[in-house]
Amino acid sequence: MKNEENSTNSNKETNNDFFSIGIKKVSKAICKINSNNIESTGFLVSLPINMGNRYLYGLLTNSHNLSKNQLTPGEKINLYFPEVNQYFNYFIPESSFVFTCPFLEISFIEIPPGTIKNVEYLRVWDEPLIDQKIYSLKQSTENNNISFIEGKINDFYGTNILYKNDIKYKNTSSTPGSPIISLSKFSLGDVIGINNEILIDKTNEIKCATHIDIIINAIRSLVDNNIRKPPETLSPAKQLIPDEIFLIEKLGLKNTENPDIFISPASFLVTPLWFYRTQYAWFWTPKEPENYSLEEIKKCNWSLIKVNKPIIAIGGIYNNSEPALRNIKLIKILIFSGLKFLNNFAV
Repeated sequence: MKNEENSTNSNKETNNDFFSIGIKKVSKAICKINSNNIESTGFLVSLPINMGNRYLYGLLTNSHNLSKNQLTPGEKINLYFPEVNQYFNYFIPESSFVFTCPFLEISFIEIPPGTIKNVEYLRVWDEPLIDQKIYSLKQSTENNNISFIEGKINDFYGTNILYKNDIKYKNTSSTPGSPIISLSKFSLGDVIGINNEILIDKTNEIKCATHIDIIINAIRSLVDNNIRKPPETLSPAKQLIPDEIFLIEKLGLKNTENPDIFISPASFLVTPLWFYRTQYAWFWTPKEPENYSLEEIKKCNWSLIKVNKPIIAIGGIYNNSEPALRNIKLIKILIFSGLKFLNNFAV
């Protein structure tokens, strides 16, 4: 009983510290976005990505809030920061790094620090844990109302963090495009994900957020390959020519009705895998999509294919399982193929 009381007191102290020290900072990073007379939510964040002469600071939101056409240089983004009651019209410059990925449901616009006064940029933490306590932004129709919902991480599922709101917020919605904030003492107030509208749980009790680590890896892949200009970073996966499809098929992959999805077929004691192409990386999953629409594709537990990433399934019935040796070899070949089958602008 004594240990339980100490734990409860410790949690209260953590929450009190967060409210007294960090809640204002988090609130100052959250903004309303008005584009084409549609209002949505986003937030300012600092990413640990070195562009050579600067690090990336900017606005992160869902891709349906700011699509490819709204991210081109010269476009105007109307921002309102409720916590500081400040409006700002941002015209995207030619030099800005911009990125969108409907698969991950995210868009990013570089906005250098100092551009907008009285606001904050949130740090990121890419190593959240199951059962870690979090805050998400409560959905509200009132511009000046920023309040948070307590919850905790339930699990990880492919590119997503699955979390559940505290029981007292059972019938309260979190805001798409808003940050998931860590309450861990090691990363208090840091962003670990961004709320999306992917529906993994039909009861809607389990919420879904794109893992910040996947977002960082996506953008870093382009930056490290010197793909940094808007026409390049906003392009989808390349359209494969017959010779490239032939090379992919020689690896043992079969194409599908979706040009971005290939199958490694089942064989004796080997389950099938599905492979998905983006402009920055390959992903794989042991879960067959119900169909090849983007909406259904996003519901699968896709694992990022990258150097030094464990080759294991994340979530689902095969959680933490390695694929068959045949597919491990295939995944390693795709790792070292870089962006060859993914991006028209790769050298």
